[in-house]
This record gives sequence, structure tokens and C-alpha cells, in this order.
Amino acid sequence: MFWGKKLLIKLFIINLFVLCGPAYPLQIQAQNIPLIESKIKEVFSLPELKAASYGIILTDVATGKILFSDQGEKLLIPASSLKIATAAVVLRKLGSDKRMVTRLSYEGSIDKNGTLNGNIIVVGAGDPTLGSKENSGTDAETLIARWVTKVKNAGIRKVNGAVIGDASCFQTEAEARDWLYEDIGNHYGAFATGLCLNENRYTLILNSPAGENQLCEVKSYFPVVPGLNHTSFVRTSIAKGEDAWILGGPGQNERKVIGTLPPGKGSCTINGALPDPPLAVAFRLKQALNAAGIEVSGNPKTVNMPTDKKGVRKELDAFASPPLKSILEKMLIHSQNLFAENMICLLATDGKKEEGLKLLHAAWPSQSGTKHKNFINDGSGLSPMNAVTPYSLAEASADWYAQVGKLGLKEKVPGVFVKSGYMERVRAYTGIIDKPGKPRMAFTFIVNHYRCGPPEMRRQMEKIMNAF
Repeated sequence: MFWGKKLLIKLFIINLFVLCGPAYPLQIQAQNIPLIESKIKEVFSLPELKAASYGIILTDVATGKILFSDQGEKLLIPASSLKIATAAVVLRKLGSDKRMVTRLSYEGSIDKNGTLNGNIIVVGAGDPTLGSKENSGTDAETLIARWVTKVKNAGIRKVNGAVIGDASCFQTEAEARDWLYEDIGNHYGAFATGLCLNENRYTLILNSPAGENQLCEVKSYFPVVPGLNHTSFVRTSIAKGEDAWILGGPGQNERKVIGTLPPGKGSCTINGALPDPPLAVAFRLKQALNAAGIEVSGNPKTVNMPTDKKGVRKELDAFASPPLKSILEKMLIHSQNLFAENMICLLATDGKKEEGLKLLHAAWPSQSGTKHKNFINDGSGLSPMNAVTPYSLAEASADWYAQVGKLGLKEKVPGVFVKSGYMERVRAYTGIIDKPGKPRMAFTFIVNHYRCGPPEMRRQMEKIMNAF
């Protein structure tokens, strides 16, 4: 009878382990390794990929244990996949409910006739979604109209002063260090600013005439900002099609437009990056005030660095951004470079980009030890000088997943949810693998310096990811 009880207890324990033990059999992953290795060998034996650099790593989300690695500690250019690290660190440091509040204020006094002897000031808080309807819910025109109404409601009928765009919450000069010059004049190359509007972009309209190799002249651009000029060198081309971009950096009003457009299309648009976003905000608000019958005597101005010469400010309006979690989700889905760069400045209490990058580096999980030494020059991945290990990005993906799950990640192949990255000769994926019967894994897969076209590189990488 005694031994019968012991046997029953043993059987109960075995059954309990089977029913309540690990949610996946570890050997399932082990059985996949030969398939992964076979696909890697097949892909990187192709003539166009033999000279390429690559790194792949899969880690267990729960334990951090490395399940598979092929050059997972190799330094590689990550492109926009770097944003997963920015998102994970910023969310953990600043909290999912943080909001940035842009304030409309004035300084000076209002006399009995409604004349403000002082300035109207838009005080930025680093909100990259300001005036972007798809991101904040309110477009730039609606927001500026709201501010005009607030000025009217304060009894101001005339401004004996200026409209000022105050971007001094970020103590950083307008710059795009280590970014390619051909990128920074275009909308995706907009740089970090403490005061943004409509993602710091404008739209340039060119005319594409009929006929081959014809000059495409500039028709107009909007919104209009003071001093901005464009010279077009764009030509029509049947073979090359739509491949035109704007050359010009921060603070540069004289801009060149180069490349090609298809012939006979008529009006074609290119989105550019504003050379001075805070000045553009001040200019547009002054225009709107004048149109509403509120005369502003002074020229629009900006404050880009902290100053002790601030007068007493009286608040007219406060406009809050969406919660940080929502901003980061859209940053990942749409790969918003401006959002990522502003997030880096928000990390630092003094708003300095250099300090924010140091904090990003220090807070990144893999930086807590001595395993990996990454080179991080921005938060968006637009710099070709960035170099990180796949292992580091996998840890960042696991950190993001621990906080918000698969939020902001897209399903690339069945069960593989990614933040992608792409630039010339660079393609990268990082994220989470969530397939039935397998351990939930964080992964990174980066390829640099391939010789095939981008669509073919994507197709070959998907072959390998399907084996994960």
C-alpha cells in the first residue's frame, strides 16, 4: 500500500510537469537550427551577396538566452531599426503617459485700446506631432486659427512687437551631423527642434513638361516662409522616372532641386524639410493675425537657445501632445526620423542632443555590461555612421516587448513582427517572433553592402525569416 502511494505521487508529479511545465518544448527550436543554417548558406552563397556583411541573432524573450547566433556580435549599420532602441529607452525613462505642452503666451502690457506693447510667443516643448493631423488630431491651420482666437479673446487688437517662436527647450543648435547632405533637405531629414509644426515640412511643386530631358521649373511651394528660394535642375526622364530631391540644410534658404521626373505629368510635388521651423511658426501666426485684422508691427523672430532676458509671460493657451506611448507607436510604424530625434533631446533634462545620446547609450540593456560597444550618432538611424550589434538590437526589442508587447511592429512574415530599416545597401529587421509551439523570441537580422536590388534583398531575407 505504501509503495502504491509513492507510485501514484510520482505519476502525479510527472503529469503535473507535462501539463504545467514549459509552454513550449525547447527541442522544437533546436530542430529549426539546421533549417536556418541551410537558408543562410543558400542566401549568402548567391553572387550578389557573397561579399555582404550580415548578422543574425535569436534570443529567448523571457530569459535573454541566445538560442541562435550567426555573427550576432558584429557591428553593422542598422538604419531605421535603431528606432526600437530609442523607443524602448524613452518609454522606460519618461513614461507612457507623458505629454508635451506647447504654450501660447504674451509678454508686455495691453493698453485700453487693445494694443499689446510686447510680444506674442509660441513656446515649444519638443512635441514633434504639433500641427500634424494624423499624429496630433489637429492640423497646422486649425491650430493657428485656435491661437488667433485666443489672442482675440485676450482683448488684443494690435501688437506693437513681434511674434516669437521659442524653441529653447532644446539646448542644441540646428544641425544634422553625420547625415547625408542629399537627405537633410527632404522631409524625412527634418532635424530636431523644440518647436515643430506639421513635422517641419513644406511642399514644393514642380512642373513636368512633355518631352524627354526637359527642365522642370518650380511653380510654387507652401506654406510660404520668408526668404526660401529654389533653383531647379530637375529634368524629365522616361527611364529614371520620379527621382527628385531637395538639397539644402538647416538655416539654408537657397536650395537646389535635382534629379528626374516622368515627362508630361504636369504638377509634381516634393516634400522638403523647413530650414528654420520655429521661424516658420512665428511667420505663419503673424500672417494669420494680420489676416484677422490684428496688426503685428515687428518681424517674426526665434529664440533657439536659453536666455535670461525673458519678460514675465502670461499664458493664453496650452496645447498638449498625445501620450508618449502613442507617439512612439507612430514613430515606429511610420519610421518618423524627426520624432526619434526629438525623443533623444527629450531624454536629456537640458535638452541637449549629445546628452540624450549618452543617456540612450547608458540605458540600453546591452550597455550595462561589457559585451557590446555600439557607435550611436542619432536616435533615428539616418546616420550611416551608426554601428550596432544584432545582439544589442535584440535586447532593445525584448525591452520594448516587455513594456508594450508588439505595439508599433508590423508582421513581416507569419509570426515575425518587425521594425524595419532601410538605406542604400542596408536592410535590417528587428523585433519579436511569436509562433505557436515555439519560444517567444527577440531577434535582429541585418545585411550591409549587398549588390542586388532592395526588393531582391528583402525577398532573400524573408526566406531566412520564414525559417525562424
